[in-house]
Amino acid sequence: MDLFFDPEFTDSDPVLEKSESHHCIRVLRNKPGDPIQITDGKGNIWSGEINSFKNHRVKVEITAHQKQRRPKVERSLAVSVPKSSDRLEWIIEKGTELGMHSFYPLHSEFSERRKINPGRLLKKALSACKQSHNPYLPEINPINSFVDFISSTSSFQHKFICQQGANPEPLSILTGKVLFLVGPEGGFSTAEFSKAKEYGFGSLSLGKFILRTETAAIAALSLSFPQ
Repeated sequence: MDLFFDPEFTDSDPVLEKSESHHCIRVLRNKPGDPIQITDGKGNIWSGEINSFKNHRVKVEITAHQKQRRPKVERSLAVSVPKSSDRLEWIIEKGTELGMHSFYPLHSEFSERRKINPGRLLKKALSACKQSHNPYLPEINPINSFVDFISSTSSFQHKFICQQGANPEPLSILTGKVLFLVGPEGGFSTAEFSKAKEYGFGSLSLGKFILRTETAAIAALSLSFPQ
């Protein structure tokens, strides 16, 4: 069953917004009576069927409404953006499929890019939500400097900077808000590692091999946590 996104959808106003309505009827060729699901990106999923299509909007006959609970661990990524925009978008897409809570793009000492397209990244996240039926749209933040970002991370209960050869951490016992910090192709500088330690980041090993930025990001999100 197709999943559509409308941040303003409610039980009292079960009408799908215009662009999603157009995609539903004109592109996917759905018609009245066909089953449909809608999410607002905040955990809610409505199930029902298409009642009518008027004024370019789909009206839905709701049959069920549930809210999926957040996992015990909210996993967020802070990534020094890779040179390739395709790799950055891949991180967003796969991170969303894995339930990433928030994404923080950074420019650090060895970064090769300092500009991103936040609107395109949000579209990638939204598309991944719909494809994977993840009812939580991750927060995509503006790009920030490494130093400014790590000084604003006090709200995270657990913070890790990914580092080859670091000691393994007992992640299975963690709960709350967890942040993974992933470096660029050239890695973080010695000064950046020291600064992260100063702000309470522990080192996290993702294995004995050197990983690309996007591989490290997804490997971190794929670690086992309580559900």
